[in-house]
Amino acid sequence: MKKLITKFQKELLHLQESLQKESSDILNKLTHLDLKENLDSKRKELEKIIERKYKTFLPTANRFANELRKIAKTAGIDIDKWEKTMVHTADVVKKKVVKNVAKNKAKIAKGKDRLSRTIKAVATVTPKKKVVKKKVAANMSSKAPQRKAKTTKSQNQTEA
Repeated sequence: MKKLITKFQKELLHLQESLQKESSDILNKLTHLDLKENLDSKRKELEKIIERKYKTFLPTANRFANELRKIAKTAGIDIDKWEKTMVHTADVVKKKVVKNVAKNKAKIAKGKDRLSRTIKAVATVTPKKKVVKKKVAANMSSKAPQRKAKTTKSQNQTEA
C-alpha cells in the first residue's frame, strides 16, 4: 500500500510540474502578444496555442486518471461512483445558479424600470413646487394684510 501511495504521489508531482510548465509557457506567450492590434486575430491565435498545448497535455492527464483508477480499485474505492455523484451535483448546482441568475435579472430589470419612473416623476414634480412657492410668496406679500402674531397670557401681562 505504501508503494502505491508513493507512486501516486510521484505521478501527482509530475502532473503538477507539467501543468506549471505549460501554464508558464502560455503566460509567456500571452505577455508577448501585442494586444493593441486586431483582437480577433489574437484571440484565434491564442485558441490555437491552447489547443496545441491541450493536445500535448491530454495523454498525460489520461495516463494519470487511468493509474489513479487502478490504484483506487486495488484499494477498494469506486472513483466512477464518486465521479457520477459529483457530475450530478454539479448539474443540480448549475441549474439552480441559472434559475437564480434569471430571477435576479428580472428583479434588476424591474428595479431599473422603477428607478427610471421615479426619476422622471421627481423631475416633473420639483419645478411645480418651486412655481407654487413663488406664487404663494407673491400672494402673501401683496394681497393679504399682515397678521398680528398671537400672544400668550404671559406676554399680555408684561405689556400691561
